[in-house]
Amino acid sequence: MPVAPQITNLDQATVVALGPDYKNITEEIVGSASNVLMTAAANEQPNLVLDFADIEFFGSSFIEVLFRVWKRLQQRGGRFALANVSTYCHEVLKTTHLDSIWPVCATVDDAARVLKTPV
Repeated sequence: MPVAPQITNLDQATVVALGPDYKNITEEIVGSASNVLMTAAANEQPNLVLDFADIEFFGSSFIEVLFRVWKRLQQRGGRFALANVSTYCHEVLKTTHLDSIWPVCATVDDAARVLKTPV
């Protein structure tokens, strides 16, 4: 039985942990991940932290999802950060230079703290 993504609130941020069912975000499940993240981006909290603790792989279609989430948050005056990013996923973010626009933090608490500081 699939484990539902965990969505919590922390310091003016919605925290989304997709969970072990999203270990490898392939074309088959990217739509499901998109639905979860776009819904979370519409939450009353202004910011969103995506907890990558269980994510080991994602492809270009998931990068597109992350961009859509980021744009939705920007339209609402919110921000976006990533936490607990694996070495492989961090390399992808560095290669695409996305780590220069989205904070990549060691922990969810660090990410929430970064989002609370004024830009």
